[in-house]
Amino acid sequence: MASEYDIIIIGGGPSGLSAAASIVRQDHKTVLFDSGNKHMHTVPSWDHRDPEEFRSASRADFERYGCITVENVEIESIKRREDGLFEFTGGGNAWTGKKVILATGVEDVFPDIPGYTECWVSGM
Repeated sequence: MASEYDIIIIGGGPSGLSAAASIVRQDHKTVLFDSGNKHMHTVPSWDHRDPEEFRSASRADFERYGCITVENVEIESIKRREDGLFEFTGGGNAWTGKKVILATGVEDVFPDIPGYTECWVSGM
């Protein structure tokens, strides 16, 4: 049986951690997936410092709310079910969620997600 969450955050870097810090203050049952990437850039006041220290400091801030789970696993697949929930798998486990935040970092190549490219902002 998959664990069900209000919000699923994919990405444990600065964007994912920032999203988590805001969401838990609204008491939403949340899971944050962190693949443990060793690189982190463009974080003010954190240049040339260990990303794990940043993660630990951020997690200490939001874990006290008690409504977030952090999973150190890379998500392998996501699909939307007929009931509208999203189903995620990774590391032999499964989770479901009502909403998804993709915070996987900046990449030169868009992920292979139908509709992703069309939703990408091309100007302001």
